[in-house]
Amino acid sequence: TGLRTGLILTCACLVFALVVFRLPELPFVTTMYHHDFQIRFLATAIFEAGFCAVLDHRRRQAHHELVSIAKLYEKAAKTDELTGLPNRRAMQNQLIREISRYQRAGHHFSVVLMDIDHFKEINDNFGHDAGDEVLLQFADLLRETCRGSDVVSRWGGEEFLMLLPDTSLLQALTLAERLRHQVASFDFEYQGRRIPVTLSAGVCSISQTETIDALLKQADVNLYRSKAQGRNRISPGVRQPQDEKMPRKESARDRI
Repeated sequence: TGLRTGLILTCACLVFALVVFRLPELPFVTTMYHHDFQIRFLATAIFEAGFCAVLDHRRRQAHHELVSIAKLYEKAAKTDELTGLPNRRAMQNQLIREISRYQRAGHHFSVVLMDIDHFKEINDNFGHDAGDEVLLQFADLLRETCRGSDVVSRWGGEEFLMLLPDTSLLQALTLAERLRHQVASFDFEYQGRRIPVTLSAGVCSISQTETIDALLKQADVNLYRSKAQGRNRISPGVRQPQDEKMPRKESARDRI
């Protein structure tokens, strides 16, 4: 019942016992209780109530700690450790919810798959700590650029995926181009040294595909096209015949 309710019920029982003990002339009291028995009964009841209150408090405290730990582990399982952004698993769950909303109510959405250009050269020339700092600053820039309804995640390595609910292809291209310009003009620094950073991205809308896998594959193909065309550019999600002739043979890091 909880501490408060339990205390009220315990006090009510003790008051009733005192009435029975002290007022034997009442019609519903059929026995007179010895004074020693009254003291033992009340002492036992108070001790038991106090003991139960302590146990209940510890039980509730332990339950609260377990719930907090479970939430912490759940958050850790869905969050990228370095940037604090949602990780790949969390974004995949979000994509499933978003396509269900699209199939149910027809709300279109788009994705932007981004990759930091020449990230391996940043690690080689400035060190891996500098690379981590670039990823942190890049993640902060994404948070500032995206809208409240948008979801941005670290997709893997130096790849980031942005989910844009209720957004057409043209709107997604506009946002991606604005982000590309901001990244190119932003002063990425590490220990007083400026690090030049640009991004390439592939944009695709659910209207061009039918499934999440096809959506992500097309965005990946468009990102590969941006890389092949010289980097620091955005490629739209328009499916073309030559896309089928451009298989991805390289990993996120090998592309650089």
